[in-house]
Amino acid sequence: MPLSKQKGKDLSDKEYWKKCCQGDEQALFSIHERYRIQLFGIAYAMTKKREIAQQVLQEVFAHLHQKSQEKSPIKNIKNFLTDLTKTLSNQAI
Repeated sequence: MPLSKQKGKDLSDKEYWKKCCQGDEQALFSIHERYRIQLFGIAYAMTKKREIAQQVLQEVFAHLHQKSQEKSPIKNIKNFLTDLTKTLSNQAI
């Protein structure tokens, strides 16, 4: 069943990632929506600049998209995204 048909059903990160690796763009969007505010907060706190924090977030989700296309295993999406955000923020400053 396509993700869009599962309205009201909040999937786990693991379930979303499985769908991402199967090419489900909506699942990738759902992960983005779940974590974008938290990750922006981390990037902004580290860089102190809104524009740079936004660029970091774009890079983070572009990297996640690439990982989904490679069907790379990610055990914990939240930790992966948080660590990547911190790494890219450090590189940006």
